[in-house]
Amino acid sequence: MQRVGTILQDIESSVYRLGGDEFVLFLEMMPEDACERMVRQLEATCEQESISVAIGLAWASRPETIEALWQRADDAMYERKRQQKIDLLDV
Repeated sequence: MQRVGTILQDIESSVYRLGGDEFVLFLEMMPEDACERMVRQLEATCEQESISVAIGLAWASRPETIEALWQRADDAMYERKRQQKIDLLDV
């Protein structure tokens, strides 16, 4: 857990620990493709450290409520977890 926190702190954004093993990053004024590259880099860094992560990304080009954005990120994270389980079973 501590290592994940250290990895996340290296990112130039606002990073918050929600509790347990959940973190949230707020990336402002960043294009969607840059956010996606950052997620892939985070996943690669965690994999190199043998840390299993499921990241949910929600990006908005126009204002929406924090609740709606949060829900989309949460949904994306659970979809990623579901896909990871499927990938493990297919091995």
